[in-house]
Amino acid sequence: MFSKLSISAWNINGLKHYTLGDKLSNNDFIDNIKDHDLIFLTETWSKEINSIPGFKEISSLTATPKSNSSCRLSGGISLLFKKEFENIISLEKRTKNFLCCRIDNTILDSTKDLFICGVYIPPQNSRYFDEEIFDDLENDVVYFSKKRNVMLLGDFNARTSKLEDFVSKEGNTFINVITETSFQPKMRESFDNYINKHGKCLIEICKNCNLRILNGRTLGDSFGKPTSHSQKGSSVVDYIICGQELTQTIKNFIVKPPTYRSDHSKKSSHSCPYQ
Repeated sequence: MFSKLSISAWNINGLKHYTLGDKLSNNDFIDNIKDHDLIFLTETWSKEINSIPGFKEISSLTATPKSNSSCRLSGGISLLFKKEFENIISLEKRTKNFLCCRIDNTILDSTKDLFICGVYIPPQNSRYFDEEIFDDLENDVVYFSKKRNVMLLGDFNARTSKLEDFVSKEGNTFINVITETSFQPKMRESFDNYINKHGKCLIEICKNCNLRILNGRTLGDSFGKPTSHSQKGSSVVDYIICGQELTQTIKNFIVKPPTYRSDHSKKSSHSCPYQ
């Protein structure tokens, strides 16, 4: 008997809120988390979190103070996962921007383990943005994809509009960048028509590493709904991205409506049959 693994990512704009208080003590907030097997929380603004009942937790390296005069921290990534997954999830790498774990293939309907990485990349104009972040991410994907399926999810602050995340076989003179198993996927849709430098970098990683963006081409989000909402407008900057082979196991991808709990929408995917 096989079920589906429910994986989610959410930029929560801090675990503490001046009106909501501790979000992990907020029943409404917990209800939005507990239905998932694994959920990456980004921008926790915390060094560590207290897990909710029935879940275990892994956090990234310590978040960085925003300034010498501010006590609030910046960044922070945490993975919450149900306790029954404790023995098959292991930490692979953690930095300020990446929290990468391995899910053992003993529960997956696959011969490969799943390398899953929660990502938070600061905006380009942020003092915390490192020009080598995208290079580091690509190097990790190349290394881990040799033996594992790969999934990236989180807030990339990358606006990609409808840029193709694959190398077209038609008219391509550099055919060596296309693997034998490559296929031309469905074109992406997006409500966001803007492209920034982060977006171009992310698309290059997808092309180089045979990764595909789920937003805007997957059942549940065929139109590419906005994931970030502010007074300046809405945009698509949060993604779930996975290796081309893994896309064949994805059943749906959902972007939740805006909520008072964060100015980012929660993204979730039901995929990867497990025993």
